[in-house]
Amino acid sequence: MNSKAAPECSVRKGGSHWTISFSAMASPCEILIRCRRRSEAEHVASLAAAETRRIERKLSRYRDDNIIHAINAGTGAAVEEGLDRIGRFLKGQ
Repeated sequence: MNSKAAPECSVRKGGSHWTISFSAMASPCEILIRCRRRSEAEHVASLAAAETRRIERKLSRYRDDNIIHAINAGTGAAVEEGLDRIGRFLKGQ
């Protein structure tokens, strides 16, 4: 664990690359990146973890506050603005 990377990330050197490890969506995640400096790897770790958390909040089936829950709990009923909400998500809004 390194204090400059996102708190939930591990950044370690492995040969010619850096390995970024974290957990998301109930799974272990790893990113391999080639860069010269640890600070670059830590920056990528923070960005990757933040983006993964954003996607997890929006699309996780384990949460009850997103469009996926609304669709799954709908028992066949239409979900208001479902496609519009997913479209805004994909655009990063």
